Amino acid sequence: MQSLRQLYGEIRGFRWSGFKVLFNESLLCGKLLYQKDFKNKLLNRKETELIRSNSQALKKMIGVGAVVALPFVGNFFLIVCIKYPRELLTTHFWSDEDYVRYIKMESIERRDGANLLLQAIPKATNIVGLKLQQIVDLAQSCNTLTTNKYLHGLGHSHSIFTNKKMLNFVFTHFPPFILHHLLNSRIRDIVSDDALLYEEVIKGKSELDHKELLLISVRRSLPILDDTIVMMQNLKIYLEMVHNLQQRGTHAQHTSALLPMIALLPIINDKKLE
Repeated sequence: MQSLRQLYGEIRGFRWSGFKVLFNESLLCGKLLYQKDFKNKLLNRKETELIRSNSQALKKMIGVGAVVALPFVGNFFLIVCIKYPRELLTTHFWSDEDYVRYIKMESIERRDGANLLLQAIPKATNIVGLKLQQIVDLAQSCNTLTTNKYLHGLGHSHSIFTNKKMLNFVFTHFPPFILHHLLNSRIRDIVSDDALLYEEVIKGKSELDHKELLLISVRRSLPILDDTIVMMQNLKIYLEMVHNLQQRGTHAQHTSALLPMIALLPIINDKKLE
């Protein structure tokens, strides 16, 4: 009886307004795409990211809706979705408390991926300049990834799948080129966002709010903190470092995605820039 009461409380407390939020967001994205395609409007970073995330959310929710629509099975699956919103639903259905909690959980998981990655590469030097050069060399050879451990570390660090068991299953049963494709797609998104962030934060001197910084930081394996000022400083150091590497002629398609996972945090702590 107590379990039923608890389930009833979870159903009542569930953020059903997420459907309305997702619908309104989809309408806004449709308007932005119309302006981009037919009026040649140049979209900013937030608008670009909104369109991308909305597209992914719609795909996910269409899949969930298809299962929920099934007789008998659908009712049970809906309850499972309410119990596991992080794995099965989009951020539109998370409360503010859920959002912060899930971001922190994801940050820990991505750090685990960074440790896996460190085990798959040669021992890094403690000298900042040489460390950066080693990262650049690794990033430039990223197109010829061969070891499963290396791919596995990148997969965790970039959270291709939220559920670790799913990621482990894919690594066991899927060929490496599929994982390589998924990783490259995720890395391209990060690199594209880095360029837009540099224009907005460094050149435009814009300040971001804490909720937005949480999402930006966890995608780059930067520290998740309660102090917005420190998180903003860490992001600026990261963007400056990536930009400097690009200015040196480095092919940074993968470099910016590898930097925070391998060597950025010690450099941030020392407040050193190359």
